[in-house]
Amino acid sequence: MFVLAIGVFVGGVWIQYSRGRENALVEFRAIVQKAAAVFAQGAGDASAVKSGMDIIFASYPDLAAATVQINGKAVFAQQKSTGFLSMTPSGEPVITASSPMLITQSAPFTTGNGTPAFISALVYVMRPVSVYRVACVSFVIILTATIFAIIVVFLPHAQAEDSPEAEAPKPAPPREAVPAQAARCEAPPGVTEPPAARPEGERQPEEAPAEEGQAGAPQ
Repeated sequence: MFVLAIGVFVGGVWIQYSRGRENALVEFRAIVQKAAAVFAQGAGDASAVKSGMDIIFASYPDLAAATVQINGKAVFAQQKSTGFLSMTPSGEPVITASSPMLITQSAPFTTGNGTPAFISALVYVMRPVSVYRVACVSFVIILTATIFAIIVVFLPHAQAEDSPEAEAPKPAPPREAVPAQAARCEAPPGVTEPPAARPEGERQPEEAPAEEGQAGAPQ
């Protein structure tokens, strides 16, 4: 399951990156066409050009920064977050951000009065929220696998400890009573058994004295 989660994350990021790169190229070509139309319609009107470019910049959420130069001088520069543009020693704004999730594209176009212009755009190939969503899916897979493993390992052990058979052991079967006479070993033939031991304090009976002579013996 852990290998599956890693595979889902890597595969998801790669799919998002491949699709995002294609979409970024398509989006950049559309931006170039719209920028050329704005400069063609507002030739000589700086405020109209600035307003039209602001509309284009706001219409594309994946457009992070853009600059337009005419005759080597920047006539438009905009960024959605600090750090995407920097200033050259001559004071011209240029795109300097570099990231695997961003792609920089540049293309020439012609204004309405035939003046050559140059547009550069920084477009998101994959936004951070896309990476976050893929990571969430992988996290859910890992969490599910971990909970399942805990249940499989510990649940049978807990059930065995809580069972009545484990708490109260089975009683031993009753032993048969052995008669005292049967328990005494019989002495082998010719062997006299010793007299049984008497309690202390009890006197041993005295043997009767032997009769002196035989009664009624013939004279």
